[in-house]
Amino acid sequence: MSYKIIHQIYKDFILCNKNKFSSIKLKNYKIQKCQNIIYYIKIVTNIKNLIIFCHYPFKKIKLPNKLGYIKKSKEGIINIPAPDKKDLINIRFQFQGNIKIYKNKKSCKIKKIWKKFKIPNIYRNDIPLLFYNETFISAIGLFVVLNKKTINKKNFWKISWKNYI
Repeated sequence: MSYKIIHQIYKDFILCNKNKFSSIKLKNYKIQKCQNIIYYIKIVTNIKNLIIFCHYPFKKIKLPNKLGYIKKSKEGIINIPAPDKKDLINIRFQFQGNIKIYKNKKSCKIKKIWKKFKIPNIYRNDIPLLFYNETFISAIGLFVVLNKKTINKKNFWKISWKNYI
């Protein structure tokens, strides 16, 4: 590592404002500061616009960027309303807008929910999000969204996310 890179790391990560976003690329990795924590991250393909379509009932779905896999199992942390047979199940990695999750009194921006769950900005697009058709159902392993598709369901299932890390 050159003196120039070390100096930039010192200037951008040690001396800078704790709320300032900083990032430096080093070959296949990047050093990134988020919420006053410094991360050393492998650079991977951007998957925020990726949609993975699934057939019900699915057994195991491999996720991109070595994020592991998800599968229907009894080991899942939360009960997720089961889809209707006509629903198109899909996994996405990005959502923007307001949602209301179970046990919350009001809806809020998903950005606030990520903060509540202490998910750093740099990992938010790595979390598999379950959709039925175009309706956001769940951030797998974290929460279930309260909406027309989930409110009065009688059948539930569990999905577990096994990460390779």
